[in-house]
Amino acid sequence: MSPPRVLTIAGSDSGGGAGIQADLKTFLSLGTYGLSVLTALTAQNTTGVSAIHACPPEFVLQQLDSVVSDIQVDAIKMGMLCNHDIVAALATRLREWKASADSHGGSGVPIVLDPVMVSTSGSLLLSEGAIETLIRDLLPLCTILTPNLPEARQLLNYAAKFTSHQSGPRELELAQNNEDTELPQMMAAAKSIAKLGPPAVLVKGGHAKLSRSQIDTWLQSIDCGPKGPQQISPATRISTASTSIERYPHRSDLRRKTSSSTPVDVKDDLKQLAGVDGAIITQRGNVTVIRTDQIPFSEVLHPHAAQSGDDKVVCDVLFQQTDDAEGSYVLFVKPLLDSKATHGTGCTLSSALAASLAQGHSLLRSTSIAIKYVQHAIANGIQDLGKGPGPLDHLYPFQPRGLILSGNTASQLFPLNQSLLSNSIQEWTAFVQHPFVLGLADGSLPREAFEWFMKQDYLFLRHYARIWAQAAAAPGNTFEEVSTLAELAQSMAEEAKLHLRLCQDSFGISAHELEHGTMESAATLAYTRFVLDTARSSDSLDLLVAVSPCMVGYAQVGLWLTQHRKEGLDKDYAAWIEAYSSHEFQSVVQRAMRLVEAKAAKDAPSPHRLGQLQRTWNAACRLEAGMWDEAVDASLRRLVLEP
Repeated sequence: MSPPRVLTIAGSDSGGGAGIQADLKTFLSLGTYGLSVLTALTAQNTTGVSAIHACPPEFVLQQLDSVVSDIQVDAIKMGMLCNHDIVAALATRLREWKASADSHGGSGVPIVLDPVMVSTSGSLLLSEGAIETLIRDLLPLCTILTPNLPEARQLLNYAAKFTSHQSGPRELELAQNNEDTELPQMMAAAKSIAKLGPPAVLVKGGHAKLSRSQIDTWLQSIDCGPKGPQQISPATRISTASTSIERYPHRSDLRRKTSSSTPVDVKDDLKQLAGVDGAIITQRGNVTVIRTDQIPFSEVLHPHAAQSGDDKVVCDVLFQQTDDAEGSYVLFVKPLLDSKATHGTGCTLSSALAASLAQGHSLLRSTSIAIKYVQHAIANGIQDLGKGPGPLDHLYPFQPRGLILSGNTASQLFPLNQSLLSNSIQEWTAFVQHPFVLGLADGSLPREAFEWFMKQDYLFLRHYARIWAQAAAAPGNTFEEVSTLAELAQSMAEEAKLHLRLCQDSFGISAHELEHGTMESAATLAYTRFVLDTARSSDSLDLLVAVSPCMVGYAQVGLWLTQHRKEGLDKDYAAWIEAYSSHEFQSVVQRAMRLVEAKAAKDAPSPHRLGQLQRTWNAACRLEAGMWDEAVDASLRRLVLEP
């Protein structure tokens, strides 16, 4: 079956970074087939637009009619429309299509309108005479409008001149200086623009340069901060690289799913998005916040979070009209990337949105996919192509990569580790915040439970050290990798010595009893054989990922317990905590994490490969928690293998 077909109606960029060039590359990258209707030619490079040659409106319509008479279109993206005549001609034709669809009981195709007025470099791309026609005739026909801040300001200013529409109270009008714009102003602007006709408006906040503290303060003021009472939990897990619910959904289903009049089940969408790429979702009333700017869920990765030095973030505001007058807001808060590769950002976002709608996704899901796609494309962009802002890398998935690799963004040193951790929040939290850990923190953990664990963990470490030694002997390792792996094996040996010392001094268990008198439990056996099987059947990256939750998790637990343990804690518990929070152990873990990233950088994981690694990581987290389950609940203990 053929892929979804997406039509772009826009201008050409001779520099290749924006316009239909960006649109078609985006369509291809997201698994759709791109069609194009050209409205204008531009003489353009990274520094600006030096000339525009508009196509006659009759020829624009000829292109459009030629395409749709032969090829079914599943979504339309509209960009640079150039002048009044082209805008008017397209509005007339789209109204005819809408009337025809209404008469046949259909809903028409989704239309994404990017009101291209000013280029990233500052060039004027839409004549003033066309703006009134655009507002009056085109906005009511589109499914979603995607203005940036300067475009939102112009739309509101022009609307106030020739309509009765008012942009709202003076204090909520957009600031004339983009960088002075505040979040409530962006939200008010989105709602005001929606009154002009479009059922949904996405105000892009790239020009605002908000700070994380501003976002936090405002969200806390409406009780929608990260610790708010209505945080969404992930109910189902989806692939981090997935951009479609299936290869090519059935065509008759596309019309139904993408209808702008079809109610969106926002809760189902949010449950899918929760936890993906570390997304934290909170909700209060008609405001939903999806944040990917937060530090990862780990003290170990905390210092290396993808945060810019001055704590800047970007917030995009999606407003959707609802049956009541209030409407609904979804705020997408993401880290500000330190990159000059931003040429064509608006074109890319709107075309990604159209491609996702064509695939049958809801408006909320499509917006999330588009924002994530643009974020990755900027991070992998070409910054030194010309003298001005460089273009995005629209085809970054075809390199192929399932994540932004270390080295592409200076502030993110451990992207694979962070991706694996962020997409396993349920498993990770069940592991590092296990009742065993909480009992260590407040001293309530029975010593008998601690003794059981120490004996079983000693047996585990014996196998674990073998794993690291086996990894060090693998062919293809560099001397540096062999050195790191050998150091990790030595670290396991030192950890085993700690266990032996505690067992001898605190519980009177001799080395002979540990080695020859302790049976392996079901949980220990399951975990060690899982890791050994991974070592035999998979490559070195799989093995490193299989053992990473143990390293990173214990480093996390050690740091957390150091901060939260009760005063006067049992000295044996304290010795265990200090071992894992020590500088020596934390340094070894850092080296292990760097080794994982180095292996991934040599052979960048595809989306499918990343999914395999994620499953391995998730399984290891569950198996770690399983060993502690046995320790705290004697009814779960089952001794299986004799020494």
